[in-house]
Amino acid sequence: MMKKRNIFQGWFIRLFIIFVFFVMMVSPISKSYGANEIDLTDISIEELMNINVTSVSKKSQTISEAAAAIFVITQEDIRRSGATSIPDALRMVPGVQVAKIDSNKWAVTARGSNGRFTNKLLVMMDGRSVYTPIYSGVFWENVDTVLEDIDRIEVIRGPGASLWGANAVNGVINIITKPTEKTQGVLVSGSAGTEERGNVSLRYGGQIGKKTPFRVYVKGFDRDAAVDSHGADMADDWNYLRGGFRMDHQGDGQDHFTLQGDIFDGTNGETITAPTTSPPYSTTFNHDHKEKGYNLLTRWTRTLSSLSEFSLQTYYGHNEHSLHLGNVHVDTLDVEFQHRFPMGTYHDITWGIGYRFYQDGFQINPDLLDMDPLRKNFDIFNSFLQDEIGFFDKRLFLTLGSKFEYNDSSQFEIQPNARLLWKPNDRHSSWISVSRAVRTPSRVENDASLFMATIPPPAMGPLPVAVVFYGSDNFDSEKLTAYELGYRVQAVSSLTLDASIYYNEYKGLRETAIGAPIPADSPPTFMILSSTISNETQGEVHGFELAAEWNAAQWIHFRPAYTYMENNIDYNSTDILASQDPRNQFSLRAAIDLPRNLECDVWYRYVDDVSDTIGGYDTLDLRLGWKYSKNLEISIVGQNLLDSHHAEFQPEALHTLYSEVERGVYGKIVWTFD
Repeated sequence: MMKKRNIFQGWFIRLFIIFVFFVMMVSPISKSYGANEIDLTDISIEELMNINVTSVSKKSQTISEAAAAIFVITQEDIRRSGATSIPDALRMVPGVQVAKIDSNKWAVTARGSNGRFTNKLLVMMDGRSVYTPIYSGVFWENVDTVLEDIDRIEVIRGPGASLWGANAVNGVINIITKPTEKTQGVLVSGSAGTEERGNVSLRYGGQIGKKTPFRVYVKGFDRDAAVDSHGADMADDWNYLRGGFRMDHQGDGQDHFTLQGDIFDGTNGETITAPTTSPPYSTTFNHDHKEKGYNLLTRWTRTLSSLSEFSLQTYYGHNEHSLHLGNVHVDTLDVEFQHRFPMGTYHDITWGIGYRFYQDGFQINPDLLDMDPLRKNFDIFNSFLQDEIGFFDKRLFLTLGSKFEYNDSSQFEIQPNARLLWKPNDRHSSWISVSRAVRTPSRVENDASLFMATIPPPAMGPLPVAVVFYGSDNFDSEKLTAYELGYRVQAVSSLTLDASIYYNEYKGLRETAIGAPIPADSPPTFMILSSTISNETQGEVHGFELAAEWNAAQWIHFRPAYTYMENNIDYNSTDILASQDPRNQFSLRAAIDLPRNLECDVWYRYVDDVSDTIGGYDTLDLRLGWKYSKNLEISIVGQNLLDSHHAEFQPEALHTLYSEVERGVYGKIVWTFD
């Protein structure tokens, strides 16, 4: 295994050296970088308030016009944060909890209910859902692209179900890449360090004719393993290789076509402790979780006027996972039509219809998992209608809408939404909303039986007791009614504040209840303790989120964020799937522009206690960057500098052992040229 890793790492180094040598031969570097040549993406407070977003209403609007708790991570935020993955970049969003389980797995949620497969957060990449129906969650290790090609990440805290459908319960994350006309030329990005053993991205953008810009990319990385609580290396190192393309064609004024696709192949190491019914009643082993997949998306948009357009999007995705529980593949086909048009003077109507088809197949490890049936098809039919009504010279907006869905699991679902936005002037906006959203059952929750753990004798008698999770066809959707209130203000020319308060009322939440032990065979050699899933839990979660942008001077910018959340969900004391959520989170980023084209970035974070096992922690990241020329940037980044290692999350299922995040340092070079 170690030999294979070394070969992979050597491949990165050779590829990077060859490519940089080629660049040096064909593209001379300017040794001066005057003030008039600086290509910074720093923007003013006014421009920050007017960043266009599309995830709130499925149309382009500014942040100040959005009647939702939305936060935008810009390309500049990603660049200066030093983040090496999309989940790590999401740590800067108030109301979002990001926790590393091991070197290659994350738990990410908004407003609570965090877990390895967070089931109430919808995640999209350029409008393509990456939510898996197998576990109702996201394999975050698969959500990746060239970070420099991300235009922005729009994060909605709170329900987005009236437009995006089931599972957009606690939030929506939409990762939006740059249009191809903004990625012309060649980009080379490479980094290496103590944890980042090798990370290389190569991207080329060109033109087919005059109206069809395109780009192609390849990205690969090799990352080191994390450590256990004693500082010893775990077996969770990982490597990935992925590539992709995108083409945008602008027709004669009205039509815009997009075609894009990705392919990936990777190996994630992990340590598994699987239960057995014979002494010593568990076995611990290292496992390589192999993953591969591909996707293809097309989108046609026709602009009818400044207020009217329609679009047709379709995508196909194929994903394969080689888990210790067995192998599984999922195929997804999605078609969606959307139309927006004005009605009279005051109404802005958006409606759409869609269809999604899932097909899965399992090859199970019968010692740990049973799935009945092994293959299954799943259909979702949906439509939505939304009306935005403007009053008082477009200072007051009332938005009414609903999503209507029919699926094979929970049948018919209605998810309405009402939002009211008051914008008395360009500096102030406030909004209030009430929404309903549902989270539909996953394949595992309906059809699986999973051997979770063994209770050795004599704790419950003379025989060992196997704890087995049982899914159920009777498990129904989880339901949320959410109440939100928000306020944004540009207090002075250099300061903006964004505050939101919410109250979430949940009903029919997932709960696992422990039954009485029964013999597994005759004569009995072990007992079975069933953990049966049901919709018996309810409760409420409330809290508030604060974010600010303060340009203290032309050369220094502060971005603080604070989150408070109170979780009052009445989980059963024996529930093995209860979530782990911190009550308080705080983040402070400082971006400092120094003389001689130097940049210094400081990022401090504090996370409260996550659970009885995982205590609170704070971290500090530092980045020093140097723009040697218009086309060349060099930086060095230190991450998690306050301690040698710390734990962030303990997985709630699937036998994976968690590891601790280490202190790390890496250097990075980004080179662009025409």
